Amino acid sequence: MERIRTGDVAIDLYRPADLQLWWLSADLGRAGFQLLGRGVVPFAFGGLLFHLALPADPVTWAAFLGAVVLGMVVSFAIRYLVALTAFWLLDGTGVTQMLMLTGTFCSGMLLPLNVFPGALGETVRVLPWSSMLQAPADVLLGRPTCSAPTPSRRAGRWCCWRPGGCCSRRRPGGWWCRVAETTGAVARIGEGLRAYGLIAGMWIRSTTAYRTSFALTVAGNFALTGLDFLAILLMFSRVDALGGYGLSEVAFLYGLSSVAFGLADLSIGSMERLGRRVRDGTLDTLLVRPVPVLAQVAADRFALRRLGRVTQGALVLGYALSVVDIDWTPLKLLLMPVTLLSGAAIFAAVFVAGAAFQFVAQDASEVQNAFTYGGTTLLQYPRRCSGGSWCAG
Repeated sequence: MERIRTGDVAIDLYRPADLQLWWLSADLGRAGFQLLGRGVVPFAFGGLLFHLALPADPVTWAAFLGAVVLGMVVSFAIRYLVALTAFWLLDGTGVTQMLMLTGTFCSGMLLPLNVFPGALGETVRVLPWSSMLQAPADVLLGRPTCSAPTPSRRAGRWCCWRPGGCCSRRRPGGWWCRVAETTGAVARIGEGLRAYGLIAGMWIRSTTAYRTSFALTVAGNFALTGLDFLAILLMFSRVDALGGYGLSEVAFLYGLSSVAFGLADLSIGSMERLGRRVRDGTLDTLLVRPVPVLAQVAADRFALRRLGRVTQGALVLGYALSVVDIDWTPLKLLLMPVTLLSGAAIFAAVFVAGAAFQFVAQDASEVQNAFTYGGTTLLQYPRRCSGGSWCAG
C-alpha cells in the first residue's frame, strides 16, 4: 500500500515477474517466520503453564499444517485486495484499520467463533476470515462441537485463549555550554515538552489532511479496542461471575486499564519504533538535533487516532462507575484521577524501558508489546483468572 502511495509500484510492474506471486512469496516467508516466533514459542510456553489436550494422530497434524498454509494464503488475498484500494484512496490507513477490526472479530482471535450465538455465529463461520484461525484450530481439535461446558471450563478456555557510546545531553566545551547547564532540569524539561508539542502538532496536521481516512481510522480504532469489552460481555452472557467479580466490577477494571494505557499509548506509544531507527541508522539524525531525543522519538508519527482507545475506555469506566457499588468519600474521589495518571505513568515507563532494550536486541518490538499491550489485556481481568500465582507481581 505504501508503494502505491509513493509510486514505487511502477517499478514492481516493470519486473519480469507476476506482481501478485511476488508479494505472495514474500508474505509466505514472513508468515512462516512469524509462525515460529509468535506461534510455536508462545504455544510451548503455554504448555508449561496449562494442560494441553493435543491429538496423537499424525494425519490430524498434517491436516492442521495444511489448514495453516491455506489460512496464510487467504490472509494474503484479503490484505492484497485491501491494498489495491490505495489506487483510489491514496491513503489507506483507515481501510487498513477497518480490516484489522473485521479480522480480529471474525477470525476467532477475539473469542472462539463457537461462542458467538445464533445467526451471528453462523455468519462469521462462513466468512473467509474464519479460515485464518478458527478453521486450523478446529482441525487440530478434531472439530469440537459447541456443547455447553460448565462455567469453570468456559472461563478456563477463555483465559487460555488470550494468551558502545554514551549519549549525553551535555554539549561539548564552550561558553554557551556552561550557560545552558545553568538553566537546570526544569528548563530542559520545558525544552523537551515544547519540542514534543511542535512535532506532535506537525503529525496531527499531516494526518488530518486526509479527512475521510482519518475518520475511518479513529472509528476503526474505537471499535477495535471495543472488541475486548465485547468479549467480556459475551463471557457474562454465559456466566454470572468471573473470578468472583461481576460484570460491573470487571468493567471497572477494564475501564481503569484501558484509559491508563490509552493515555500512555497516545503520548509515548511511538517509542516502539526506536528499534527500527537503531537498525537503519536514522537515529543518528535525531542525535545531532538540538532537541531532546526522548521528545523526538515519543512524538514521532504521533497518532491522534489512538484517542479512540481512550474514549472507548472512558465510556466503559463511566458505565462501571454508574452501576458499581462504591461508598464514595473525598479520598476515593481523589484516588480516581491519581490512579489513572499513575497507571499512565507506569505504562509510559514500560514503553521507555522497552525502547531502551532495543538498543541491545535491535529487534525487540514484539517483546515490548508483550509487556505493554499484553499487560493492559492482563489487567482487564481479575487476577484469579490467570490460573496461578505467576502474575501476582
